[in-house]
Amino acid sequence: MFSQNHIVSVRQMKRLLVLDLFAGTGLILPMVAGRLSGLSGVFAIAAGGAAAGVFALFLLNTVKDCPDGYPGFCQEILGRWPGHILMGIYALRYFATGAILLAVFAQIVNHTFLTDIPRAVLGTAMLALCIYCVFKGLETRARLGEMLMYFVIIPIVLIILLAIPQIHPDRLWPIEFLGSSQSGKYTQGPGGLPGFLWTCAITFALFSVVEWLLFLRPSVKKMEKACKGAVTGILWPVLLNILILTVCIGIFSVEGMNNEQWPTVVLMQIVRFPGGFLSRQDGLMLAFWMLGMFMLISGNIHYGMESFRSLNKKLCKPWFVVFPAVLILAIFFSIYLTDATRVFIRYMLFVYMPLALIPPVLLRIVQILRPGRRAGQNSGHRPGRCKKRVMVLALLLGTAFLGGCTQRTEIEDRNFVMCMGIDAREDHLSVSYGFPDLRALTGDGDNIHYPAVTIS
Repeated sequence: MFSQNHIVSVRQMKRLLVLDLFAGTGLILPMVAGRLSGLSGVFAIAAGGAAAGVFALFLLNTVKDCPDGYPGFCQEILGRWPGHILMGIYALRYFATGAILLAVFAQIVNHTFLTDIPRAVLGTAMLALCIYCVFKGLETRARLGEMLMYFVIIPIVLIILLAIPQIHPDRLWPIEFLGSSQSGKYTQGPGGLPGFLWTCAITFALFSVVEWLLFLRPSVKKMEKACKGAVTGILWPVLLNILILTVCIGIFSVEGMNNEQWPTVVLMQIVRFPGGFLSRQDGLMLAFWMLGMFMLISGNIHYGMESFRSLNKKLCKPWFVVFPAVLILAIFFSIYLTDATRVFIRYMLFVYMPLALIPPVLLRIVQILRPGRRAGQNSGHRPGRCKKRVMVLALLLGTAFLGGCTQRTEIEDRNFVMCMGIDAREDHLSVSYGFPDLRALTGDGDNIHYPAVTIS
């Protein structure tokens, strides 16, 4: 149906970006931003999106002189085998991302629309469609994205426009950045500055899928226009997420929005098209969102296969996609009954984003520190220096997985047993613990005593 010349125009690249980013954020990001930071989430989404735009420009600048694309760039900097190992990690990560997205898709569709169809059936059917798309090649995906973009974006814009008359302006004005209405009292998350920073980080993590621009370099010929196309492709999803969050808060309020599991879907349900010619427009909107998820999942499988094929030319046969499909299905069946949305957010924040950000940055630093060497130039490697670079890179990559302070409990939030007593009863033992009166110790109380807690 489509030619297989593996060439993608800047317009197709931009539309693929819009579809992939909005499909992965449209139902999730406004919900998370509202729960963590309230109306301040508008500014957090803008900040995270701006960071993603800078990241995309960095990625394009990194591979602009690499005709062989990112796999060739990695091998040129690291050497053959370290480059293969890094590409193997990329491939596994893309396949895992596709499996988690399948679980998110099955969870949302089963909960909001097709409640009678099991999640396993929904995920398996979507995977089959995505495998077929990957089998047909990159240009098929680009052409489909070019056609489907308007079917996904235009209905969402219409929903937002029709919802504007139902907005309560007093819920949006005056706009307070990190004000009292954005404190933890009104949000389900921390609120305030911590909630704002977490929302920024999650926004950037969800938008870090722009990393596939690294792999698109050999297929995009007009790189001088690619930077503008990438920025535009990121700007649209950012604006749509900001509008959805603003409209949801204006209609439901922060507290009302946080009481809904999927506020974007509820927004689609309450808005009515003029004339009543659609009774279930939420189903129609979800159908369009499913098309976007189809493009996003198939994209992860495609770039996973690109990483996989860079290991050996013998793996370039199209039917080899069957083996990653089995792996994806196994991961999907291991998580599809869990809260896949929560798994997806944590995975993007603590696994996908670090691996998207750290390797290109470190490789770029190594490239800059190598005098007289540019990507794409053929010259012999010095084994000693190559091994040292690989070891340093491996150590720096390992720091991304070291434990931090995300699960810490502050000292003022802890309590300590000061005394303990054990009493023998007729048929059991009674253990009493004494804790210090922290109010008295800090001078806020009248006297120091040790309130007892008894456990029988």
